[in-house]
Amino acid sequence: MAPQFLVYPEFPFGPMIFVGDSVTAEWTAETPQLFSGLQVARGIAGQSTRDMARRLRSDIALHKALGVHLIAGRDDILSRGRSVTCERIVADIAAMLQDARDLYVRAWVGSIPPVDPAAPAAAGLPVELIGQVNTWLRDHVHEYGGHFIDYDPVLATAAGVLRPEFSTDGVRLNAAGYAALRDAMLAVLTAANLEPIWPPPESEDAARRRKFLHHFGYLDSNTRYPSPFIQ
Repeated sequence: MAPQFLVYPEFPFGPMIFVGDSVTAEWTAETPQLFSGLQVARGIAGQSTRDMARRLRSDIALHKALGVHLIAGRDDILSRGRSVTCERIVADIAAMLQDARDLYVRAWVGSIPPVDPAAPAAAGLPVELIGQVNTWLRDHVHEYGGHFIDYDPVLATAAGVLRPEFSTDGVRLNAAGYAALRDAMLAVLTAANLEPIWPPPESEDAARRRKFLHHFGYLDSNTRYPSPFIQ
């Protein structure tokens, strides 16, 4: 039987969006009851951190979000044929955290779920980047006003590899793995003492900027990250 908070989730401060790649897309698809109200699932399988950075402002504006949870970088690292570095991933995440702070949206960043480097499915992939990105997140997310959620304690063994009961191939999470991640996430996001980030009294210039970002969030993002389309 599903825990009570999964049937009737209570996010204390209002609308939340869950932004990410295949990890977010898959765990949210398995928990549709969480997204029947003010919570919005915005995980898109295959997206890079740069793709997410292009759309975050427009997602926040469209759904009037007061909070955002982000897991980013896994598909960059585990998709074959991509050229990826730790520096590029963390630069995109830092840009998203700055966007959230500019818009007075409380942000949580989850660690990239671990893999088993010895698994055949991980052969030839730069899986060492997962640990490098997670170390940066642990050390720097707070500098942008965000909160870091470490999922390794529930998903990884003492050696730091993905627990075998949470995957069939050592790379992708199975239903049990997504359930463990989801429960750890919701324990943080449904804490009773959470409050929105309230903006200070607006000057006339600040009010104009807020209206611009609300109505033209995509344009603002696309100026920095040119793209022919956005999802």
